[in-house]
Amino acid sequence: MAPTARSLGNARLSMLAKPRPLTTRAEFAADIRREWTNALEATVAVGRRLNEAKEALPHGEYEAMVTTDLPFSTSTARKLREIAAFVDEGKVPLDRLPEAMGTLYAIATLPDETRQQALDAGTIHPAVTRAEVAALKPPARPVDPSVEVIAPPAPLAREPSPPRESRFAAALSLPWHTDPADPGAITVELDGVRRFLLVMVAPDPAAADVVRHVVELHNRTLGE
Repeated sequence: MAPTARSLGNARLSMLAKPRPLTTRAEFAADIRREWTNALEATVAVGRRLNEAKEALPHGEYEAMVTTDLPFSTSTARKLREIAAFVDEGKVPLDRLPEAMGTLYAIATLPDETRQQALDAGTIHPAVTRAEVAALKPPARPVDPSVEVIAPPAPLAREPSPPRESRFAAALSLPWHTDPADPGAITVELDGVRRFLLVMVAPDPAAADVVRHVVELHNRTLGE
């Protein structure tokens, strides 16, 4: 007899029960490596351990563990952490979750309203594909046409525009800023006008982290 949604949900609830607490880097690494060999439940279990490790380990130890001790990249670790936090929030019934990690991450990073609409329509289910979830994401917010976008001149352009090139060169020597209204954008004050230096249109929430990191690095070099 085929398993029902209720039985699947109950099975996952039991398998996703909170594990015993760990304290040392070696314990976290060994447990995460073991969980990584499993399937869907491993995705959540590993993500939970990563979140616990980041909170429990001394400064720098979490990053060193991910880089040295674990069988996946720092990018994968970040996605696993986000998936685990999303599952623990209970925004999607366990029996509606797919198996693939990439599809889980796509669901976790959907806007709440979009995800709920997809749940109500029955679009999110264990057999849903990553492509189908990606198609649910709203298009990126268009750039405000009243704000000039500065970009480096195309390296293969036969006749680069001197004004744009000079403005971009000037922007490299000025402090950069993030835009609260658009976390995927870098702005700069040039000639007394706020201008977009870079706009990341990808809907991935990690874009905001990348932008903040780039801005911090750039501004740090200005002070050296």
